Amino acid sequence: MAEGTRMKDLTVKIDTMFALMDQRDERLLAIIDQRDSKMTGRVTILEDSLLNISKCLEALQVPKPSITVEPDASLRLDFADENSPIDIEASGKLHPLQNRAVRVDFPLFEGDEVLNWIFRAEQFFTYYRISDPYRLELASIHLDGPVVSWYQMLIKTGTVSCWADLVTALEEDYGPTDYESPEYSLFRLTQEDSVTAYYHKFTALANRVEGVCSKALIACFIGGLKADIQRDIIPLKPMTLPKAASLARLYEKKYSATVPTKKFTYSPDINSSANPSKFNTAVPKTLPLSINNSGPPHNGPTANNSQPFQRISFQEMQVRKAKGLCFNCDEKFTPNHRCVTKRLLLLQWDTKPPDELDPRDADFVVELETAQNQEESTSKLALNAMNSSSLSGTLRFAGTIKGYPIKILLDGGSDDNFIQPRVAQFLHLDIQPASPIKVMVGNGNALQVEGFLPNLTIIVQGNQITVPVYILPIAGTELILVSDVDSEQLELSTASTLSAFPNCTQTLEFSPTMLVSLQNLLLIYQQVFTIPVGLPPSRQCNHRIELLPTAQPVKVKPYRYPHSQNTEIEAQVQQMLFEGLIENSTSPFSSPVLLVKKKDGTWRFCTDYRALNAITVKDAFPIPAVDELLDELGGAKFFSKLDLRSGYHQVLVHPNDRYKTVFRTHHGHFQWLVMPFGLSNAPATFQALMNNIFNFAMRRYVLIFFDDILVYSVDWDTHLQHLEKVLQTLQHNHLYAKFSNCSFGVLEIDYLGHVISDNGVHMDPTKISDIVNWSVPVNVKQLRGFLGISGYYRRFIHHYAKIAHPLADLLKKDNFHWTDQAQKAFEKLKSVIISAPVLQLPDFSKPFVLETDASGKGIGAILSQQNHPIAFY
Repeated sequence: MAEGTRMKDLTVKIDTMFALMDQRDERLLAIIDQRDSKMTGRVTILEDSLLNISKCLEALQVPKPSITVEPDASLRLDFADENSPIDIEASGKLHPLQNRAVRVDFPLFEGDEVLNWIFRAEQFFTYYRISDPYRLELASIHLDGPVVSWYQMLIKTGTVSCWADLVTALEEDYGPTDYESPEYSLFRLTQEDSVTAYYHKFTALANRVEGVCSKALIACFIGGLKADIQRDIIPLKPMTLPKAASLARLYEKKYSATVPTKKFTYSPDINSSANPSKFNTAVPKTLPLSINNSGPPHNGPTANNSQPFQRISFQEMQVRKAKGLCFNCDEKFTPNHRCVTKRLLLLQWDTKPPDELDPRDADFVVELETAQNQEESTSKLALNAMNSSSLSGTLRFAGTIKGYPIKILLDGGSDDNFIQPRVAQFLHLDIQPASPIKVMVGNGNALQVEGFLPNLTIIVQGNQITVPVYILPIAGTELILVSDVDSEQLELSTASTLSAFPNCTQTLEFSPTMLVSLQNLLLIYQQVFTIPVGLPPSRQCNHRIELLPTAQPVKVKPYRYPHSQNTEIEAQVQQMLFEGLIENSTSPFSSPVLLVKKKDGTWRFCTDYRALNAITVKDAFPIPAVDELLDELGGAKFFSKLDLRSGYHQVLVHPNDRYKTVFRTHHGHFQWLVMPFGLSNAPATFQALMNNIFNFAMRRYVLIFFDDILVYSVDWDTHLQHLEKVLQTLQHNHLYAKFSNCSFGVLEIDYLGHVISDNGVHMDPTKISDIVNWSVPVNVKQLRGFLGISGYYRRFIHHYAKIAHPLADLLKKDNFHWTDQAQKAFEKLKSVIISAPVLQLPDFSKPFVLETDASGKGIGAILSQQNHPIAFY
């Protein structure tokens, strides 16, 4: 009975299961039918779309237009007929030259100068309005020599079907290879024969260079000239390349011509009543002469009654100045000195008289000055100021306006007084609108005046003067005064002039051993080594200061300082305000400042941001490890190092976060506009900026550790190319380096406390000296400092952990007791550092050998290649 019941229940369940399966099959069939219906509809739509597309394509097919020419036979070329490819009516307008029936021949190509041939062919096509379908046929007719066979092969293989394909094939087979860098050849080019030949070579290379500004091309051209010509052209600062070439040819003629013994003559007789117009110098009338004469007019001489001008070179002027002699006579110069015989002086750079210069090319005026007022500054004999050079005949002074120090340039070549706009704005001077005046600079450029100060009061060496001043974006100084300031207002002592006046433009002083190619490259990018003026540009990585959600404004009172430090703090704050690095603030934040003495005895201004850093969200951007950076240098032979100038100050603080950077002194509240030192996330911000800018070269040929940039290459030619890319990147991103702290193209370089060469890497001798001279620690802080600097070089020391173990035990809490064992470890650590080996740089294409060892006090290993250690662990 029970078995029958179980069988009956089982049968019911099986029937139910089959019923469910039937229902599922029905649902699946319904879904399949529905999808088939949708697919059929989509196929129908697709077929209709394809049919419409076919109709549109048929409608777009237009029969080839007929080629016609102007019916006027006088305008038809010899080869033009009814099938000519020249389509004059297609454009609806003739080329202006075609109206004069000028014939242009198509150039013949035999395999040389392919880029020039392509350019001339394009000119021909444009001039005659040759349409694209006929350009290939017309160009192929004008192939000759071995190029014909080459073209036949292209036709057989189907490589060329239009003019663009032919251009590509010609450039690949007959053009310069990818390994021929026109940029590299351009800045390595130097003058070997005439200026004209050099100019032709230079322009041929410059036409192949893309992305180089005109200023860089001019600097490169001048840098390749011969030294004597280059020396004379650099101060003139030509604005165009043709002008630079014209001046170069001018000076080439000057140095190649024979110098006559006598050219300028005149009679010193001042009592004659002859007409001054008879003054005869044998100078062409087209060459202007500026004669400044404060005495009675000199009378004209005759050829038979004359004596030569007294010539004085710049070197002779310096010698006489050092000996205290008069420039006119050989007597001692005193404030009341008067020359017995008054004579004109001609100051010249070279022995060649100016009358042999071509007046069409001359870009300067020879000035003849009398020396009747020798009690005035002898600097009047110097050349006119040009580019703020210390040899430019200018005087430099320090002065004040409204109590703020400024840099003053006294210039005899200026007609008016000028001041920098940022100085006028900072001092809140009453700037009045000026009429549209353009000021011609000595290099031929024109600057627009931005305002006018009718009465500006200036104090120079205790003298107060009031002069009208124009607002002009000058460089190299902050205020320019004309040299003819009223002597009753201003009496200056040249003994107190500034011998080393800070300039915004810096003259690069090259080592005598530096190659010319490297000098030319640095001259092209000399803007990178100038002193930046104003704030850096705004970037995406402007420094942000993210605070914790519950953070409150930081308020820390200023520390008490000695009186001398108060004065120094005030002076540095005023200087930073003047330079635009900081501004006044009313922020609720406040951090104190500290002064830290530098090695040279000056004070470094620091802000104590410890309280602010405690509530700042830390940036997790990775900071590179020095050991990992050094591992990238294997195989490198040439090195260059660039040190950025005040690196952090080249990054702006985000406007929304500036109020958090406020520091407080006894004189007020100030906030930073640029990123200051001391912020916890400042290193990460700066490293992120550098990584982003040099992402294309990182660990390929550039290593960056904050503001230290290392460029490394396996050979010299490649190194110049790498260095150029780095300098170009710095210039493009408005980053500036300090030239005096940079090294270029050396075989051995110090970087991050290591000395690196192709032979390997070893410790910096100065750091070794610091370790050896380290006194015995008397507390945990001093011991931790010693272990920190010695541990930095632990990869050079075999069994470092074992040797330093007794010293490390002293770092434990309440365990600092200097013992004999600690003294022995201290001395042994010094001795092994002195004898540390030179480590080999790794070569990742070769196998490594790792030797390990362990004891109860430590675990160690030696990584080596070819039996030479790479690192000790």
